Amino acid sequence: MEGDVTTKSTRCTKILRLLCFLCFLPLAAPAQLHACANFLNVLNCAVAIFHHSVVNVNLSVVNVNHSVVNVNHSVVGVNHSFASVNYSFNSVRHYVVSLNRSAVSVHPFFVNAHRSPATVMFYGSDMSDYWTA
Repeated sequence: MEGDVTTKSTRCTKILRLLCFLCFLPLAAPAQLHACANFLNVLNCAVAIFHHSVVNVNLSVVNVNHSVVNVNHSVVGVNHSFASVNYSFNSVRHYVVSLNRSAVSVHPFFVNAHRSPATVMFYGSDMSDYWTA
């Protein structure tokens, strides 16, 4: 884009200088030729300044896009934090389930002790083997 605008402004300036030279040269005094050259230089500078302004606007838009990318990265970080919280809750849930399984393992012991106080049954770790005391 930069090369296109510079090339067009250079062509335009060259054409204007050629027209000025061809049209006004026979009629112009040296002071008028100097004024024409100054006008063309000012016009060329104005085109160059406009071109740099357009480039600066494009760079500003790129900076805004980088800011949006930073916001997106922040949101991704928040999502990872929520994922960590979910894993923590899952760990708590498994712990509660383990406690419930332990309570179920202890429950038949109390039921059996209540039915026959003389016989106390001890369960093994997997509840498959037991013995009486």
